[in-house]
Amino acid sequence: MRVRGLLLFFFVLIQQQAFPQSEVVLESFTSAVRTTFEGEPIQKLYNTRMKSGQFTMVCDSAWRFLERKELRAFGNIQIETESELIWADTLFYYDVLELSNLRGRVVILQDSTTLFGNAVDYNFATKTAIFLDQIRLEDEDGILTAQTGIYLELQDSAIFRGQVQIADSGQYAEGDSLFINRERGYLELFSNIFVEDSTNNAILTGDYLEADSTGRRLVIGDAYLRRIENDTTYASQADSSGVVSAESDSLLPILTQPDSLIQSPELLPPDSTIITADTSHIFAEVIELINRDSTTTITASDNVTSWSETISSVSDTLRYNSETERFILTGNPRAWYQRIQLKGPFIFVQLDSGQVKELTSHLNAFAVQEDSATGRLHQIRGDTLHAVFEDGNLSTITINPDSELLYHTKNEAGEADGAVEYGSPKTTMYFENGELARVVAGQNQGLFLPEYTDLINRTLKGFDWSPTLRPQKPILIPISRFGNQPRLQWKALPSRYLEFIVQ
Repeated sequence: MRVRGLLLFFFVLIQQQAFPQSEVVLESFTSAVRTTFEGEPIQKLYNTRMKSGQFTMVCDSAWRFLERKELRAFGNIQIETESELIWADTLFYYDVLELSNLRGRVVILQDSTTLFGNAVDYNFATKTAIFLDQIRLEDEDGILTAQTGIYLELQDSAIFRGQVQIADSGQYAEGDSLFINRERGYLELFSNIFVEDSTNNAILTGDYLEADSTGRRLVIGDAYLRRIENDTTYASQADSSGVVSAESDSLLPILTQPDSLIQSPELLPPDSTIITADTSHIFAEVIELINRDSTTTITASDNVTSWSETISSVSDTLRYNSETERFILTGNPRAWYQRIQLKGPFIFVQLDSGQVKELTSHLNAFAVQEDSATGRLHQIRGDTLHAVFEDGNLSTITINPDSELLYHTKNEAGEADGAVEYGSPKTTMYFENGELARVVAGQNQGLFLPEYTDLINRTLKGFDWSPTLRPQKPILIPISRFGNQPRLQWKALPSRYLEFIVQ
């Protein structure tokens, strides 16, 4: 919003008798009247066109206060400078404060950026524009709306407050307040943030968001991330930016809640399609995403919980790389896959096209599998555990060195019938349809335990079985709070602005 030199223009206009005639030119007016307003002498000019240097203003009428440095302009105002165009219904200018009050339908066009507001105060000394009643910013990158805002021209920064909404071709974001530096491509979004990234099939929510032009996003406070690997999206009546055309009585578009953001299938429109494939959810105190060169890295920390259709986990830290499709869990992690729980200081999850391919745990790994028929808990522990999956089903588990195993046996009727417990340098377990089929061990030392009442409670050293900690599928999907909140629904745009945009 560059209005350099506008202060000089208004100053010489008010004090035109004190400056040479060449500095202020009253180019045209249809009539002039000298009268009083609230006891003060004023000069009224009608259908006026004024010019000073590189600045020109036209309006239906202007009041020049003769005893103080104030100018008022009314009706169909247009101000033109070297760098911008301004339209408004009324303008009050106070030379002492170097402040200009623009009221009514205010439109400011600067380069490729257009700003709309109902009430704007501009300070010429600080180059600051204060939007008191709604703001809408449009440029080639998207649309931003809020209830109020401050634009700092010298810093190329802005602060917006109240129902902040941002939309572009691939993203929609909202929050209660926003700080942005446009030159650096840096922003901070505060309080109850909601972000939908259709480019990366993701939704982010939290208390605070920090983002920059490098593709980095940092969410702090009650952070949540939902990602969809295979995009089966809802049908939407809006485009992916969440921007739809306004009703016929409105000449400005509005921001609306994307139709894909709903709470449950029961609320789906009749023509919608449910998202069904490869959806993952991550909850944490802090989540950082970095998108660079088509690769996404995710780092979540502090009380991390993750859930997907195939695997879920809890940990202090989670790291993921989309190029390698690898998760790393640290900080007392536990991971669950089907009826298996894996625990160890470090857990590595290798995916292949969204499906679990390998699970690895180093240093005192402990795995427990619940038998689907008897409910008994098969247990195995060792230095390193490596599990391999084929077509989504567990194929083998290898533990070495110093493996220990407790395996509950069944009779022909599928009933519990004792257990085998032993130690071995290496153990390999083979599975069929997710159930243990056979075990191969070398130099094992152990014993067979016949069935007895308390055998179900027998455990290996370091036993951990925590089904209550296992994350469950989230029931509710976060949605936009503001939804179809209209902004600046004027019945008509300023006529001179309409004339300009149709040229």
